Amino acid sequence: TYEVTDSQTARRSLIAYALRCLGLIGYGGDEAAELAAAAKGASNMTETVAALGALSRHPTAASARSEAFDSFLQKWKDDNNVICTYLSLVAGMVHCADPLENVKTAMASEVFSMKVPNKFYALVGGFARANTPGFHASDGGGYKFLTDCLLEMDKMNAIAASRVAKPFTEWRLYDPARQEMMKGELKRILDSNPSPNLYEICTKSLA
Repeated sequence: TYEVTDSQTARRSLIAYALRCLGLIGYGGDEAAELAAAAKGASNMTETVAALGALSRHPTAASARSEAFDSFLQKWKDDNNVICTYLSLVAGMVHCADPLENVKTAMASEVFSMKVPNKFYALVGGFARANTPGFHASDGGGYKFLTDCLLEMDKMNAIAASRVAKPFTEWRLYDPARQEMMKGELKRILDSNPSPNLYEICTKSLA
């Protein structure tokens, strides 16, 4: 029985932490049977998302992950609030053939719309914040992708675009090659005559 009590909340938090750890270490191998069962048998959204989160970070459970995520999507595709959670989980998937292509596929699906800021934050912002291998890929594809998305969103919602641009402002934290690529994208944004919001963020970052 789902109850909002200190003990029940603590129990759910502990379960979520344990599942996350199991996912990170690749528990269960390719099948990840226990994690898949946790996702399928969860009795509330907290436990479901915890199990999906574990699968999203599992290094080898591609089939189990795909099945669990497809099932979750079909069940909740008409609920925009839950879909934002789904998109956030997709954004953070690092152990897939191509993290960036995975995000682009989600963008092209019926559940995503650039006109809904929260979906933009969840998928595009989530990718830039939480998917280090994908966003910081050595070919700079993640940086170009974010810039393209920011320029599109800037025409519709400048505040949303400026909020998601933050990862570019941290370019000094990375190696010289990535620094140059990130600065190049900041300059590309400035060359596009962006909104005052986005212009301010980019110019301050490059100062």
